[in-house]
Amino acid sequence: MRTAFDIQGNWYKGITHIHSTGSDGKWTAPQLADWYRTHRYDFWVLTDHLVCTDTHSLSTPSFLAIPGIEIHGADPSIGRTPHVVGLGTGIEGQVEQGTGGQQMIDQISQRGMLAVVAHPYWSALQDEHLAAMTGYVAIEIYNHTCWEHVGKGDSLTYWDNLLCAGRRVWGIAVDDAHCSLNPPDVGGGWIVVKAATLTEMAVLEAIRAGHFYASQGPTIHDWHIDGNTVRVHCSPVERIQLNAPNGTGLVARAPQGATISEAELTFQDLPPYLRVTCIDHQRLRAWTNPVFPEQPAAQS
Repeated sequence: MRTAFDIQGNWYKGITHIHSTGSDGKWTAPQLADWYRTHRYDFWVLTDHLVCTDTHSLSTPSFLAIPGIEIHGADPSIGRTPHVVGLGTGIEGQVEQGTGGQQMIDQISQRGMLAVVAHPYWSALQDEHLAAMTGYVAIEIYNHTCWEHVGKGDSLTYWDNLLCAGRRVWGIAVDDAHCSLNPPDVGGGWIVVKAATLTEMAVLEAIRAGHFYASQGPTIHDWHIDGNTVRVHCSPVERIQLNAPNGTGLVARAPQGATISEAELTFQDLPPYLRVTCIDHQRLRAWTNPVFPEQPAAQS
């Protein structure tokens, strides 16, 4: 049973949701690129509201700037305003507000971009809304700006409910930075992608395949499954847990005042899906994407 750590490639740290002065952000795109580049990110995706900016000129040999967009709009069928982020080259210039979550996902994916449902908790979506939509590759499980502004940054319950229903959907952590706070809302959530090369095609294909983990701080060095045993290696943390459906998770805890950096946890029978969460002494977390030992894929 393979995880992202079992495939060939390099690890690249990146952010997939940020805003510049092209929409409602306070920093220009070059200022954002400079911040993320100097803080050792390998790539970012600029996702201004309703406008896609060609960011390729901001790339360097060691820093990849990928175009993107965030589309939003009222969905009368559910009485909510979903937001969908599109990653990659495909849409040019301005677009109109969307008329529903599925329409926005289709608009993005039909142009060869990756669709990600943004901050479902902040958007007040319900589980049935996410279940009814198809064609998105991931949801934002942690949104730093939503956490800093209104305390609605976590969407882990939505993720697990989708996974319990058999949906193969990945989990992404983002800044969604607007740089309107002091200190600015940057550096709070990211993904680390296993890709063959630092190119737009390779990075986006790795995201599509779920070959990444998400983090607020901890680093995951390795996790793999050997029979019914899960082995995890990470930066020093207080807790390593296996999340699985129906109350079947397992937890390894450090002694009080200490840390652990590895764990071996064994199930009697592997659950339909499982994923790893590592939690450090500051309560910052890192999340692997799930694996599905025996479960057929449901449409995502």
